[in-house]
Amino acid sequence: MCWVMARQRIACGMVLLSAIVGCRPEATSDRHYGTVSRHGRPLTTIVVNNFDEPEYLDSTLASDQVSSILISDLFEGLVVKHPRTLEPVQGVAERYDKSEDDRLFRFFLRKEARWSDGRAVVASDFVYAWRRVLTPATGSRSATLLHVVKNGRLFNQNKLMRLREASSLYESAKGKIVQKLAAGTAWQILSRKGDWAEVVEHHDLPYFGKPPPKPLAKPARGFVRAAVLVANPDVIGVRATSSHVLEVQLEDPTPYFLELCSYVVSYPVRRDLIEHFAAKGQEDRWARAENIITNGPYTVDDWRFRYRIVFKRNPHHYDHDQLKIHRIVWLEVPNINATLNLYKTGELDYVGAAMSLPPAHMGRLSAFEDFSRSMYLSTYWYAFNVTKKPVDDPRVRLALNLAVDKRQLVDKVTRGGQTPALHYVPDATGSGYSEMAAENRRTGTDPFSAKDWGFDPRRARKLLEEAGYPVVEAGRGRKAKGFPDLELLYNTSEGHRKIAVAIQDMFKRHLGITVALRNEEWKVMLKNLRDGHFQLARFGWTADYNHPRTFLDVFLSYSSQNNTRWRSPAFDAVMAQARKTPGRAASISLYRQAEQLALEGMSRIPLYFYTKSTMVKPYVRGFFPNALNEHAMRWVWIDPSWSLKTPGADNKPAITPRELPAPGRFMP
Repeated sequence: MCWVMARQRIACGMVLLSAIVGCRPEATSDRHYGTVSRHGRPLTTIVVNNFDEPEYLDSTLASDQVSSILISDLFEGLVVKHPRTLEPVQGVAERYDKSEDDRLFRFFLRKEARWSDGRAVVASDFVYAWRRVLTPATGSRSATLLHVVKNGRLFNQNKLMRLREASSLYESAKGKIVQKLAAGTAWQILSRKGDWAEVVEHHDLPYFGKPPPKPLAKPARGFVRAAVLVANPDVIGVRATSSHVLEVQLEDPTPYFLELCSYVVSYPVRRDLIEHFAAKGQEDRWARAENIITNGPYTVDDWRFRYRIVFKRNPHHYDHDQLKIHRIVWLEVPNINATLNLYKTGELDYVGAAMSLPPAHMGRLSAFEDFSRSMYLSTYWYAFNVTKKPVDDPRVRLALNLAVDKRQLVDKVTRGGQTPALHYVPDATGSGYSEMAAENRRTGTDPFSAKDWGFDPRRARKLLEEAGYPVVEAGRGRKAKGFPDLELLYNTSEGHRKIAVAIQDMFKRHLGITVALRNEEWKVMLKNLRDGHFQLARFGWTADYNHPRTFLDVFLSYSSQNNTRWRSPAFDAVMAQARKTPGRAASISLYRQAEQLALEGMSRIPLYFYTKSTMVKPYVRGFFPNALNEHAMRWVWIDPSWSLKTPGADNKPAITPRELPAPGRFMP
C-alpha cells in the first residue's frame, strides 16, 4: 500500500472514531505523550491498534502474533494466564488431577462455560479441536506443540493408522502372507512404496491409567496394501469421559503442559460449525464475522477489512457481568508514525502488543510516564532458505552472521534497550535455562560466547573464500568475487526497513555482497515464507510458553514452522532425548546442546533479544508489562479518577483471577 493510500486510511479512521465517540477539548500534560482525554468515549470502550489484518481467527491455523492477540480474547482454553505472573489460572477448567509421573491429566470443566450462541462448552469440543490440529490434512503450523500428547507426533506425520478392514500382512510386497489381520488394529508406518506400506505392530496406545500393555517381544512387521490403512484420531491421547471431564495422556512428563493449555493452539472449536461449512467446501468461512461462534469473553461485532475489527462481550460468558470493557475497537494501522499520531491525539488508548515504537523517537518517548518497557521473551532473526544458492552453503550463512555488528544494530538502529543475540533462546527464559546460562558464563563454559559467534568480519571473509567467493578490494570498497546478489524479504514496517538497510550496508562494507531489499505486506510475506519464495527473510519467534523448547521446536526437521528447510538428524535426536530426560538440569543441558547444533547449522541469523516498549494511557488499568507481552482485555478497565492517584495505584485486574486448586491425584 502506497503512502498516499495509508494516509487517507488513517484520516478516515480518525474522522470515523470522532463521529462515534464525539469530541472534547484535549487535556494535555507534560508528563504524558499527547492528550489524556478520551474524547467522550464510554469507560466501557477501549481502542487499540493491532497493526494489520489477521491471517486467521481460526485457532487451529493461526501462528502469528497479529492473529493470536485477537483469538486470545475470543476463545478460552482450559486455563488462562494470570495478568501479572503469567501462571496458569482457571479458564474453562476449574480444577484438575494428575498422575505421579506427570503423564496423565484429568480436567473438570465448569458447568457455566458457554459458547456465544448459548450452547454449553463440553469436553468433546477440546477433543475435536486437538484432533483437528494434529490431523495432517488440516495443515496446522502449530501442530508440533501438541506432539507432547500421546501418539500426537506419529499421527500428525501420517505414520500411525488403523486397518480399515481385515487384511493380510506380507513378508514383502510380493512375498507370502505372514498372518491375517483384524480390522481396527493399529500400525506404525515405516515407509511407503507405491501401493504398499511397510508397517510394524503398534500397541503403545493411550491407556489412561489402566495397566499399560506389555511390550511385544517381537512386534509383527511386514507390508500391507496402503489402501486398507486409514487415519483414526482415537490413537491420540485425548478423550472426553463425560460432557465436562477431559482426560489427556502425554508421551513424556512435560513441565510446560499447563502453560500450553493456555495457548491458542489448545483452544476448543465447534465441530458442528466447522463441518457445516466444510461440507460446502468453504471451511474457512466459519471464522468470519457473520459466522464465528466463540467461547471466550468476547465475540466479533463488526469487521471492516484492513480497517478495524470490533469486539463485544460474549453474552453467555460466565464473566459477562464482571467485564469492565464491553467494546474493543481494534484498528489495523501498520504505520507506527500514524499510530503514534492517533495515540497522541487521544484516538488510541494503547499502541498495541503487535507494534514496536520507532527507534528514532525512543529516547524522547521514554521520558513520558505512559511509556512502558519490559523484558520480552522474543528473538529477532533473519531466516535463510537453505535450499537456495548461495545460502545453501553453511559457510556462507555463518559468514553473513559474523558480518553483522549486532551491538551497533541495537545501539544505533533499534535503540530500544534490546540485547544483541549470539544464539536463539533468550537468556532470561525460564524452566532452568536462565540459571544454566548464567552458570556457563560464570565458569567460562558458555557455548555461545562472543569469540565464537560474535562480530568478526575477518573470519567472515575467510569463510567466504573457503566457500569459493574470495573477497577482494574493489575501488574504495570490497567485492565477493562470483557471489550473486542476495534478496532480503521483510514485511512492511519502518522499523524492519531500517534494520534491513543497516544490514544491507554491513554486508556490502564487510563482505562486498550486494543485497536487494523487498518488502511485502504481512499476510503476503507469510505465504511466501511457507512456499519457499525467498533467500533471506526477516522473522523471529516469541515464546508460546516459558521454556526453551518453544524457540527450538521451529528447527525440527518435521516442524511446520521450519520455513528454512534446514534438516539435522542429530538435532532432532537431541531434542527427542531432552524431552524424555527427567530432571530439570539434565534436560536443560540437552536443550542447550541442541541449540548449539542449530547455531552451527546457522539456518537463521540471531540478531537481538527483544525488549517490549509501548505507550499506554495512564487511565488504562489492569495492564501489567510481562515477558510474553500478553495483555488480555478481560483484565483491563478504564479508571476515571486516575489523575487523583499516584502512578500504579489501584492497578489491579478488572476481574480477580481464579487460582487453580492444587491438583488431585489421577485415579483410573
